[in-house]
Amino acid sequence: MFAVTTRPQLLLKFAAGAKPRSQRGQLAIGSTNLGLTLEPLNKQVAGSGFSMRRAGRWWLASVDMGSMGMEAPPVNAWDLCHQIVENGGRVGDATIEFAEPDLSQQWLMDDRSAAGLGFGGSDDPHRPNDPQNPAYNTLPDDDWFRDARHSQLDLARQASGNPADDERVRIAHFDTGYDPAHATLPRHMDFNLQRNFVDRDHPNDARDRTDGFFTNVGHGTGTLGILAGKAWGAHGISKHDLGGAPFARVVPVRVANSVVLFRTSAIAQAFEYVNSLANKPSSRIDIVTMSMGGLASHAWAEAINRAYDRGIFIVTAAGNNYAKLPTRFMVYPARFNRVVGACGVQARTHGDRLDPYADLNADLMAGNYGPDSRVNEAMAAFTPNVPWARIHSGDKVDFDGGGTSAATPQIAAAAANWIQKNRKTLEKYPRKWMRVEAIRHALFGSAGSWSGHEAEVRKYYGRGILQSNDALGIAPPQSSALKKAKKDSAWFALIRGIGGLGIAGEQATLFDNMLALEIQQASQSSAALGDAIEDIAQIKEPAKRLNALKEALCEQKGLSKGVRKWLDLNATPAAVPTAAPDPDSDYYARRRIERAKNPPVDQPTIRRLRVYTTDPAANASTRTKPLAHTVINLPWRDVAVGPVNEYFEIVDYDPASKAFYAPVDLNNSSLLASDGLTPSESDPRFHQQMVFAVASKTVCHFEEALGRPSLWSARQVRIGNSFHEQFVQRLRIYPHAMREANAYYSPMKKALLFGYFAEAENAPAGIAPGSTVFSCLSYDIIAHETSHALLDGLHRRYAETSNPDSRAFHEAFSDLVALFQHFTHDTALRSSIGKTRPGRESFDANLTGLARQFGLATGMHGALRSALGTNRDGDLMTIQNTSSEAHDRGAVLVAAMFDAFLDIYHRRSADLLRIATQGSGILPDGDMHPDLVNRLAREAAKTAGHLLRMTIRALDYCPPVSITLGEYLRALITSDFDLVPDDPYEYRTAIVFAFRQRGIHPHGVKSISADSLRWYPPEIDEALQDELRRIFRDMDKVVGFRDWKLETQRSKAFEISNKAARHLAIELRALLESRPFGEEEARRLGFTMETRTSEEILGKTRDITRFEVHSVRPARRATTVGQERLDLVVEITQKCKVPGEGGSYRGGATWIVDAETGTIRYIIYKRVSNGQRIQQEHDFRQSLRRGPSFNYFGGPASPSEPFALVHRGHGEDAL
Repeated sequence: MFAVTTRPQLLLKFAAGAKPRSQRGQLAIGSTNLGLTLEPLNKQVAGSGFSMRRAGRWWLASVDMGSMGMEAPPVNAWDLCHQIVENGGRVGDATIEFAEPDLSQQWLMDDRSAAGLGFGGSDDPHRPNDPQNPAYNTLPDDDWFRDARHSQLDLARQASGNPADDERVRIAHFDTGYDPAHATLPRHMDFNLQRNFVDRDHPNDARDRTDGFFTNVGHGTGTLGILAGKAWGAHGISKHDLGGAPFARVVPVRVANSVVLFRTSAIAQAFEYVNSLANKPSSRIDIVTMSMGGLASHAWAEAINRAYDRGIFIVTAAGNNYAKLPTRFMVYPARFNRVVGACGVQARTHGDRLDPYADLNADLMAGNYGPDSRVNEAMAAFTPNVPWARIHSGDKVDFDGGGTSAATPQIAAAAANWIQKNRKTLEKYPRKWMRVEAIRHALFGSAGSWSGHEAEVRKYYGRGILQSNDALGIAPPQSSALKKAKKDSAWFALIRGIGGLGIAGEQATLFDNMLALEIQQASQSSAALGDAIEDIAQIKEPAKRLNALKEALCEQKGLSKGVRKWLDLNATPAAVPTAAPDPDSDYYARRRIERAKNPPVDQPTIRRLRVYTTDPAANASTRTKPLAHTVINLPWRDVAVGPVNEYFEIVDYDPASKAFYAPVDLNNSSLLASDGLTPSESDPRFHQQMVFAVASKTVCHFEEALGRPSLWSARQVRIGNSFHEQFVQRLRIYPHAMREANAYYSPMKKALLFGYFAEAENAPAGIAPGSTVFSCLSYDIIAHETSHALLDGLHRRYAETSNPDSRAFHEAFSDLVALFQHFTHDTALRSSIGKTRPGRESFDANLTGLARQFGLATGMHGALRSALGTNRDGDLMTIQNTSSEAHDRGAVLVAAMFDAFLDIYHRRSADLLRIATQGSGILPDGDMHPDLVNRLAREAAKTAGHLLRMTIRALDYCPPVSITLGEYLRALITSDFDLVPDDPYEYRTAIVFAFRQRGIHPHGVKSISADSLRWYPPEIDEALQDELRRIFRDMDKVVGFRDWKLETQRSKAFEISNKAARHLAIELRALLESRPFGEEEARRLGFTMETRTSEEILGKTRDITRFEVHSVRPARRATTVGQERLDLVVEITQKCKVPGEGGSYRGGATWIVDAETGTIRYIIYKRVSNGQRIQQEHDFRQSLRRGPSFNYFGGPASPSEPFALVHRGHGEDAL
């Protein structure tokens, strides 16, 4: 099940005559309001001519869970759906009649080109044609599936001939699109009607653009060839057309990037589009063929019912499995009454008997079949080892095409041949649905079987095996002989009439029907549940059947609270004690007993841990104590005593006291029940809990923003004469590492070290001089140092000092993460907002100051680094009036982002203040109303969360070396534009204005506006782009990027990244060293192929090393319109040396690559051949050598500990 998500999308059906007035709104669920982005499901169907007056009853809704609090864990979208109905859900005045999740669906498919997935390189034009797979039945003739002993399509299409253009059958082909350059592309493609429900940027272009990672490459091209493909082969290798209906007119409709990854809404939109074409004879669709399927959907059922009533014949794939997993039963829509489900049958290799494409060895993909209640609407066609057009190959066709995907277009082609022969008769039927029944009558009536094996045929093939030419011999029956098929629904049939839930269908309650749909989806997602339900269906007595169903559902994970509640309400009432039943006589009694002996316990989804949100000094005042504590929610992961998990190892050794402190066991039952230890300054175990919780939360924010698992910077290990990178699994954290006023990240130790020290004698009022301060109890310091480590894992070269901004950025970025992460806790904001008024003063020194206790205790009488951005004279801090010290210069960046935060927060909360003040915007004296405080705090936390994700996400859009603050601004704008194109709250405008006010200007940009600050697309000619696309496709085959997801084992992610970098470097060098490419193309890509350059610095020629691919990493992100963006981030670096000058100078480029197409979207340049930049870096280094900070800024004193001195205050002993 894929209903559990942090970004739920729902399909909402509004009551007749009730439509939302706006495409943005609030979803009222009882007393809770959730932010919604709404779009009519038929908006894309209508295209550019759409108006809101034409909106249908089904709408797609993206739910903003941030309005429920920043700490909300992932939710089950079905829970939202049930809550909507139970609480009279509405959007404005529009009442919601039905709700279901818009699922991102996945189904297990073959990893060969046989399933159209192309994982093995099915789109390589140079590879020979793949032969038939000997693991299945094979025949000498590669075109066997069309011959007289199989589908008979050769004979049938001869009878159809070549009809006139206005008489051709029109087929809608739902799939991943088509390859316009392939030789088998059908002759009669109807490009004017093509649609794309995957890529909003190309709504009228159904070409298959997914030639990269994570995709099912060329599936649509393969099925299209079987349906209606032309002859193929440069030298007439095939003399006959490939497809079964080459005369047909085909309308390509793109509904998926991948057959194993699509959304429910895309399929629903495609059916609605086909229905909209039925109004005109010039566009009317006769057949829909879809070689995919998924979980049941009410939206699908309604759209298919309308298509049936319009006379549209629909055939869809039954689905595939390995060892009957995830299910052997047909998927939807193939299981609908009004759809023909396409099962599979293998080639005839021994007489007339046929082998089912089902129940095969565990290592072979097999087709789905059944259940028994649905076999009357299914039939089989031939697969596997059928011809499969290879995308992007020109004219290559493989011969191992398979899956029920290959069977589906054969049935569609047979239907097309029959319609073509009987078109005039079909038009005379008084009801359009009769056309569908007449086609089914011919196909089912002619379907093959063999005597004595009727039960086997029915089980695996439903009505039988496709015989196209025999079907042509069956004339359309009289209208009186045709019976209308039962109306389709997605309800779980077994629930009907068994009591408790009622009757699913039109007479049932809305809640009953939604519950029935969820249970139907659950039965498809679990082979065990599906098989159990088949057994339960045989039970005659309704009460026993209900109990057995409940028993099976109780063992199913992932069900919503609504189903669990129904199970509780329908529990069997207590009865008078009787003699215990004989376990041997009752299967379900035995199961209950076994379950009672060893009941399963579900693993929790989150771990809750208490932390200080402000520094412990806040506890000293009743005014500030409400701010001091909160609970952090972390994803449930294994945690050993220490604590130790996948990311961190807490080592609590105090070298000053020469003591090891007892480690905390966060799995202790008492601590699990109480959200961990109570915050305490005196208990070292809480210190361990504190650093673990905050550091883990920081990692969660990074992974959410970047869409991949976080990696620490690799350890450099010398092997022989060269260095190699070694994976670092855990970062060590030392809560009591030193007795001094310092805390820092150590790249050498791969550790975070926190100090403790005595309060200064001049400590301010309320702080006791001489008392001990623990930096490990500062939420902000922990988040700050963890961010240093995470940034170093992404950009190792940023620790090198190459310009005034480089070290300042490291500090400022870590400050920003700490600041905005702190503000995501709305509980910590309420007190501050409630006791002040809107404006900067709303966020007093308790919250805006980073590391308050740390700063106060060292005598700084205020925050160590303030987000308010004023200097000691109270003037606005700018780059121009600030020193070059890392913290001072970085504070300007922090101030600019905080300015933007306030601006956005004020705009987001303006409506609340207008309502609270009757339009004046001026609050009266006294305390604010608690409800207003809560809403303002929620808006502030939501704004902080958005800015936190923007801050982190921009890292992928930065140059690989020598970053400047202006370049970071451009990265912020570009990365946000990619995911939020419309920017409804004008985040980008606020950020640009704030940076301009602080004097942060990017180099080489003439106009400082959000549009002009985006990185430019690269100037690369198409020939080079094509070669690069090929390289990325090949790299995917070598390293398997589709396996790198957020849940991927981090050591595997590290290995994939390194392997990809090596492969890309080799391929790039080979490409650029060959003709016609060379140095000019290399420069456009951000590096140089030369090893020496005539351009001089200080009168000397530079020596340039060969470029290296520093890293390759994927990024999975969700856009605001619910689409998933898949990118690759490639960093290429190079260095040069100037004879006689110490050290080297680095350059390079960052590529942002569309992972679906392999196209480079942006190149961020830092060329090593840029003499002006290298000269500036040289001059900057020379200025540092003349200053006292040389030993810190790149000098030899501490090259491996660049962060230690910058955070140091004073101290005695150090680790």
